[in-house]
Amino acid sequence: MIIFLYGQDDFRSRLKLKEIIDQYQNVRHSGLNLFYIDFKENQFSDFKEKTETVSIFAKKKLIILSNLLTNQDLSKDVLDYFKKNGQKHKDDVFVFFEKDKF
Repeated sequence: MIIFLYGQDDFRSRLKLKEIIDQYQNVRHSGLNLFYIDFKENQFSDFKEKTETVSIFAKKKLIILSNLLTNQDLSKDVLDYFKKNGQKHKDDVFVFFEKDKF
């Protein structure tokens, strides 16, 4: 599943992001497979590493990607990755959170 949170109303976007995280943590108390990737600090290799990590305890992952659309090359790499490997991650939840205007 892919969820996009963006727009001028930063307050409501953050509330929705918190709600999604809380729902995930209510089901999975350990917080395993909850990843934050900020593309201002991380690279595509970090994204790929976290998405391809396999855990023996939790099947479903929640991966929050922020500030991806500010970098066009990274956006293209992530899109290409989903085109090639999207079926492999059908149980995972990806949240694209954009707080900056682009």
